[in-house]
Amino acid sequence: MSLLRNTALASPIRTAVRRSFARPVVHIRAQQAYAPVQSRRAVSTTTQKQAIVLTGTKPASTYKAQGASPLAAHQTTDGYRLWLRDACSCPLCVDPSTRQKVFETPKIPANISYKSVTESKDGKSISVTWNNDIPGYGPEHTSTYEKKELERYDNNPVAVESLQANEGDTYKIWNRDQVSEKIQFIDYNKSMEDDKTLFEVLKQLRLYGLVFIKNVPGENGPAAMGKRIGRLRDTFYGETWDVKSVPQAKNVAYTHQFLGFHMDLLYMADPPGFQLLHCIKNSCEGGESMFTDAFYAVNQLQSSHPAETSVLAEFPVNYHYKNAGEHYRHSHPTIEYDTTAHSTSPPRPLKYVNYSPPFQGPFNLANGTADTTSLAQLSKYHGMAGKFQEITEREENIYKYKMKEGEMVIFNNRRVLHARTAFDVSSGERWLKGGYIDTDVVLSRHRVLREEFEG
Repeated sequence: MSLLRNTALASPIRTAVRRSFARPVVHIRAQQAYAPVQSRRAVSTTTQKQAIVLTGTKPASTYKAQGASPLAAHQTTDGYRLWLRDACSCPLCVDPSTRQKVFETPKIPANISYKSVTESKDGKSISVTWNNDIPGYGPEHTSTYEKKELERYDNNPVAVESLQANEGDTYKIWNRDQVSEKIQFIDYNKSMEDDKTLFEVLKQLRLYGLVFIKNVPGENGPAAMGKRIGRLRDTFYGETWDVKSVPQAKNVAYTHQFLGFHMDLLYMADPPGFQLLHCIKNSCEGGESMFTDAFYAVNQLQSSHPAETSVLAEFPVNYHYKNAGEHYRHSHPTIEYDTTAHSTSPPRPLKYVNYSPPFQGPFNLANGTADTTSLAQLSKYHGMAGKFQEITEREENIYKYKMKEGEMVIFNNRRVLHARTAFDVSSGERWLKGGYIDTDVVLSRHRVLREEFEG
């Protein structure tokens, strides 16, 4: 921990038509023999909906009586039918109370096929009935999907639930001038009382990984804001902790010395995603907070040294904390790419950056390979880590700000590096209150509010 410590998101597919009937008594229907046949089209006579009956594994066409098919070509493949059936969230497939799935994916028959695909009159949803459905589901079972949700998954079928901001509008990398134009100071009371304002706070975190809250009362802003977002993470420092200069400090953050750029708690397997720091007193000389976007630095390296940058994603760096009756240790690569993001061109989307020199331990000599190979990799890592550090410490990439009493900063601890200048304890007092929130907690709240305000 230090004095200072940090974006895709979509709602699950929801059925457009809520059904009020209870689950029927489970009955097993004999499965029909399956044989690939040519697709046939049958159009209903109803004026409310237009239906297409599809049989076989790969229908040759899926035309409505008038207009285009409700299904694209890729939606008629075996894999897509499996995906679509698995995504059904009707009351028979997802319990309305617990919102938990009530069937297992392996129970879906491999030869499941469309019986009918019906588009709603307003064109916003489709309803599907099935041939060779999961045993126990009768002919009345209908799966309904909103088209906008299907399109969202089509555009990025996995990353819609990414841990970073790779859905819709991606995270925005920044240098000093860019973030200075975008950084927001949001009123505490508004963010606590108005959900739309809180949503703005979370959007800033998702896009830039950095936001300030102003007019924070009392002496424990992190506890109140943590509860407002979800819940704080309890570590061996406690749910909240005081950052002051103290004698015989057990952490470099609790001194008045300069503290270089780093991230918190990388000696843990799952470091906290976000950090809150509430400035209660700051009357001394010095003690400016500094922030730099590690994603921006990696982006620069990917552009200038695309091949060499890979060592930062491969070479493990050890972190440890052994003090005051605690002993934590874990290793992380400097770069973790977002493997769920379907990007076909560089730069590769990022998930996390891990960088914390004050808590770094000795490197493993072998790292699972022959010593000579490992040492060669260490040399490569050393060179690229130096380039990474040089970019993060450029003056034009550092956002520097001396926090005022009653202000609180929230930042992404897995993206934004933070530091502070030295301060003179004889000239006044500097006291910050800190806390952590896990990534999942922040993203959960963001998804709920995003659905409410953006649909």
